[in-house]
Amino acid sequence: MKLILKEVQRLADRAPGKAELSRARDYALGQADLSLEGSEQMMMWLGEQVLGFGRVVPPEETRARIAAVEPADIRRVACDFFIPSRLSLALVSPRTSDRGLGNLLESWTGR
Repeated sequence: MKLILKEVQRLADRAPGKAELSRARDYALGQADLSLEGSEQMMMWLGEQVLGFGRVVPPEETRARIAAVEPADIRRVACDFFIPSRLSLALVSPRTSDRGLGNLLESWTGR
């Protein structure tokens, strides 16, 4: 949890470097390519496209949009999305107590 909150804060404070974004972009594009290799995965993707966008977005368009993302875009979205007062926590864990978890989230949202 501490690491996740630290990374979220880092993205909101400053844009990722070009090398970091390049690695993340390459990973996302590779995962997308792999996810379209099987017919079952392709049908799931088509269904998600229709349900989510009302149309099938061609993979080439998706690739182009991912390729167009700049470091400043990541920071802008992180600032818009990760608003401390709107964060909540849902946790599935073998822990028998939530002691300490509330304090962790409160310490970040109380900035």
